[in-house]
Amino acid sequence: MPERLPEIIPGGRFTMPTFIPRPQLPCTDIPENSGPAFVVYFGQDSRSGFFRHYSNSDHKLGTESIAPVSFRVHLIKSFPTVQVAQSTYQECLHTGVLALLRVQESQNMVYVVTKGFQPGVYTSRNNALAHGLNWRGGEDTCTNGTVAKAKAIFNYWNSLGQVTRLHWD
Repeated sequence: MPERLPEIIPGGRFTMPTFIPRPQLPCTDIPENSGPAFVVYFGQDSRSGFFRHYSNSDHKLGTESIAPVSFRVHLIKSFPTVQVAQSTYQECLHTGVLALLRVQESQNMVYVVTKGFQPGVYTSRNNALAHGLNWRGGEDTCTNGTVAKAKAIFNYWNSLGQVTRLHWD
């Protein structure tokens, strides 16, 4: 099970996660950090990864290694620096976003984002990732059913205070 970010418990203790949930200010003046860099969220055989190059080249694998252009359902995003791409990939891995993207889609699959940039109900993993999560980690789930029922459940969770809108720079 992916490692989760600690919960805030007033007066309590928490265990520090083994990953950094998001970068501070990326150092763009370091040559090793210059971008673009890429995250493959969903590639062939449900694989994901972080890559410094788009194309495969001598001794360097690129995004094409798991998400060739011919694979039309891939989900790829470029980032301005290596640090931002790597941190975003780790965040999505540790919050379970990448695992959810591997779930076999069906015709009546709906995605519910309960912690993200724009929490809500989405009818495709692409929209949940791009709009609900803003290509970042968060909390989301999926189910087979109607959008109306999923919205009712989302509204119920929201009324219980279990929905969080994240604000990212």
